Amino acid sequence: MSDNNNNRSLWIWSISATLIAIIAIGAYFMERNELIDYRQTTESQQTRLNEEITGLNSNIQTLKGENEALSSSGENLRQKLVVAETDIQKLDRNLKSTIDARDRLDSNLKLSESAREKLRGEFEQLSQARDRIAGELESAMAKRDQLDAELGQTQALRDKISGELEQALTTGGQLNADLEKTRAEKDRLDQQLAQTRSLRDKINNELEQARATSGQLSVDLEKTRTEKARLDKQLAETQALRDKINEELMQARSTGGRLSDDLEKTRAARDRIASDLQASLGVGEQLRAELEAARANREELDRKLSESLSQSSQLHDELAETRSARESYQRELEASLAASNDLNRKLERSIQARDKISNDLQQALANADQLSRELEQSETSRREISSELESARAARDKIASDLQASVSTGEKLRAELDAAKANREAIDRKLSQSIAQGSQLHDELAETRIAREAYQRELEASLAASDQLNQRLERSIQARDKISNDLQQALSNADQLSRELEQSEAARQQVSAELEASIAERDQLSGDLARIKSSREQIQLELDALTATQNQLRSELTQSQTVQSQLKQQIVEKDQAQKQLQEDQRKADSERTRLESSLAEARKQRELLEQQISSASAVIAFKEGEVASSHKKVTELRTSYQRITGDYESLLRSFNELEQLRNRELAQFRELQQRLERHQVRIRELEDRSTVIQVPSEVLFNISSITLRRSGRETLKLVAELIGNYPGRLISVEGHSDSVPVGKESPFKSNWELSTARAAAAVRFLQHNAKVDPARMRVAGYGPYRPIASNETVEGRRANRRIEILLVSEPGGRRLLQ
Repeated sequence: MSDNNNNRSLWIWSISATLIAIIAIGAYFMERNELIDYRQTTESQQTRLNEEITGLNSNIQTLKGENEALSSSGENLRQKLVVAETDIQKLDRNLKSTIDARDRLDSNLKLSESAREKLRGEFEQLSQARDRIAGELESAMAKRDQLDAELGQTQALRDKISGELEQALTTGGQLNADLEKTRAEKDRLDQQLAQTRSLRDKINNELEQARATSGQLSVDLEKTRTEKARLDKQLAETQALRDKINEELMQARSTGGRLSDDLEKTRAARDRIASDLQASLGVGEQLRAELEAARANREELDRKLSESLSQSSQLHDELAETRSARESYQRELEASLAASNDLNRKLERSIQARDKISNDLQQALANADQLSRELEQSETSRREISSELESARAARDKIASDLQASVSTGEKLRAELDAAKANREAIDRKLSQSIAQGSQLHDELAETRIAREAYQRELEASLAASDQLNQRLERSIQARDKISNDLQQALSNADQLSRELEQSEAARQQVSAELEASIAERDQLSGDLARIKSSREQIQLELDALTATQNQLRSELTQSQTVQSQLKQQIVEKDQAQKQLQEDQRKADSERTRLESSLAEARKQRELLEQQISSASAVIAFKEGEVASSHKKVTELRTSYQRITGDYESLLRSFNELEQLRNRELAQFRELQQRLERHQVRIRELEDRSTVIQVPSEVLFNISSITLRRSGRETLKLVAELIGNYPGRLISVEGHSDSVPVGKESPFKSNWELSTARAAAAVRFLQHNAKVDPARMRVAGYGPYRPIASNETVEGRRANRRIEILLVSEPGGRRLLQ
């Protein structure tokens, strides 16, 4: 059975092996066929791949060529980018230079505006000077015409007198020669006046040129402003263009970065890169065109800036020419003044020669000249006094205004304007002197009546000016009283004084400076008065000399009369001529009498003038006294102010010290209060400003005891330290208890005795241990009759059991607590 099984297993195994071999052979042949098919397929695929590789190689060659072309294009693009970056840097530099040019143009515009303002001020000053000179010239011409008429009358009278004296005097021809010389000098003076007119016309022309220059400068300024606005607009456009170019360059750079990736893409991407490159080249061309336009704009801006600078230099040249013309005009005025002085000297010599011939007439004219000079000196003195009093009034008015505002320092432009005004005033003074000297030559021949009437008018004007000065002095006194009231108000308000201390100090220094200026002006006025007095003495000496000359001329006249009588004895046969001569002598006597009366009247006028000068001197002395009184009062106010300032500073130091002491005491009290609060001590204030220090009985005593505990003694020491700061107050120590009756073992009959005994124990401790004056203290016990809480609760009864130490308030004393 087992053999059968074995045979069957062997047979199955062999069959299985055969089947496996058959299957293996079949699989082999199948795999062989598949391998053959695969090889054929692989060969065909390899052939196709070879073909594709050949095509790819050709494509690679093509791509390499394209890559080289794109690389060269990229390199060109990089070079163009570098060039574009260089152009951008140049554009940045051009923009910076344009901005600098704009800044310089702004500064030039500011300088041009300041120069225009300065020219406008000088033009206004020159216009005012021209108008004033024109008015003075017109008045001088009118006065000259009047003097010409009076000179004609005087010359007619002189010719008449010369004709009458020609028959008696052998020197009449010399008088005519002198008159001719005087007429020649008059013609010369007319020529000088004509030159003055030409100078005035020249000044007018210069003013017109300055006005035209100012207008041209205004037009140039407007053009410059327009150009500045245009340049600002171009600058904004250029900056926008630069931003746009930067953006495009960033795009081009990003395009260049993506170039390596685009080389591996298709031809369409390459075409897009080529189109982008063309666009970039177009942008580069546009950039070059815009840079060229920017360069052109910059060149145009430089050209206009050069034109503006040339116009500014031309304006400075014109100003220099105007200054040189003004200086030449000043030199011409000085030359005219010197010529006028020479003319005065020649005219004085002519008058001396004429005086030798016309005795009484020259004396009268000399007296008239003397009166005219005295009137002019009096008028000059009056004007100087008026100006000085006006300056004093202005200084006092300025004191009141300067106490409310600070005085600002003088600016450079104001200094230049003051210098220009000073130059203009110097020119006006010289021109006025020239005109006045020319007028004085004619005034020497004016009659005494005109001088007297002019003096009367001037005297009335002087009286009116004196009244006006009195009113101004009253206003100054009112302003001074106002200052005194302000100072009193400052004394009454210490807080306001502390805030305005610095401003008042500055104002005080200004007041002191101006008072010193007033004192200097007063000294100058005194010097002018001394000079007036010396001039008056000099005039008196000259008058005495003229009187001596008159006496000498009278003696010469007597000798001439002697010669005339001798001639009469020699030519007796000419009776008719003798009668005519006697008639002429009678007329001469009458004229001499008239001249003597005129001389007497002139002397009266001189005496009247001396009296008026004396009264004016008295008025001046009175005003000087008022000024001295005002100065004294201001000095007193200054002393009071210094004393008040010192008192205020002392009070301020005392206040600071008290404040520091208060702060220290407050800190000590707060520390002490905190320590007392730790011992359950409370402090409160009553309505009568008395202070209550409340200590619980449990802190001080044991139950139903009057012996102080250790904590109680420490607490009372702290209380003694507190009340020791108030040595002037009375101390009332009051004991209180609850409503619970005392026990039978207690030595006290009731709570009343217990509260009183505890208060007395506290007083004894304060007396012996804290050294409190017993005369200040008193003891009181109230038992349960003054509770501060309900006795129905434990907390209420604990609050009612207390010792109260009362600090009685004293009148005007300080409180313990705020």
